[in-house]
Amino acid sequence: MMKINQPYFILNLSPWPILAAMNIFNLMMSNLMMINYKFNIMLIMNLTLMMLIAMLWWRDIIRESTFQGNHNFYLMNLLKFGMILFIISELFLFISFFWNFFNNSLAPSTEIGLNWPPKNINFFNPMLIPLLNTII
Repeated sequence: MMKINQPYFILNLSPWPILAAMNIFNLMMSNLMMINYKFNIMLIMNLTLMMLIAMLWWRDIIRESTFQGNHNFYLMNLLKFGMILFIISELFLFISFFWNFFNNSLAPSTEIGLNWPPKNINFFNPMLIPLLNTII
């Protein structure tokens, strides 16, 4: 019987990361083709292939965790902690956006004429479509 000296699950080689990376490159190229040449077929094919790769990759993860039992309690706690760190990083990203907006609107700089909103910039009414998006 083999002794396990660490609590982590050592992964086998998987084709999904390299296939996803190549597909993301093709997705960007097909997006450029759609914008420049109005050629949508490649974009639709690459989006479909990306969804297929994601589903197959998730299938392997579910198979490893539930059916093979490779994700133990320690590893599940690390996955939860990683998700918490991801949510916190997204929170700080949006805090920086709002901080920048309020800093520029409440204390406008001399470069924009000490005026908020700056000249020749028209803002949309936040009580129409943005409010509807927030409600939905």
